[in-house]
Amino acid sequence: DDPLTFQANLLPSKAMEFASRATQLGVAIQVHAGNGIVVGQLPDEAVSIEKTMTILNELRQLARSGRGNLVVLHCDPEWKNRMPMCGDPEPSWGLMQRLKQQLDPHGLLNPGRFVDAVSIPAR
Repeated sequence: DDPLTFQANLLPSKAMEFASRATQLGVAIQVHAGNGIVVGQLPDEAVSIEKTMTILNELRQLARSGRGNLVVLHCDPEWKNRMPMCGDPEPSWGLMQRLKQQLDPHGLLNPGRFVDAVSIPAR
């Protein structure tokens, strides 16, 4: 029944700093400090997408500063088109989009997910 579950990946040396801030924000977390993976569930108070995005944006920024990213694993279905489910675009995503287009020209495999879900500016 939690409004949103996420996974952050970052440098193991930054996991405890991330965990500390997440718990201050009321996020229930499970930290795998050895590999830098943190799974979190937003508090019940995060019932609006605005409140959710405020928490996620801060945690995503913290993950990025730890050379990582944050992806949404589960959320209310009506929120999926309003937030970056797969984290911030990486420099390699343009290449991955072109590769996916060649391997799946009709867009049948996981439509609207991962690199299909973001628009990446041309370089």
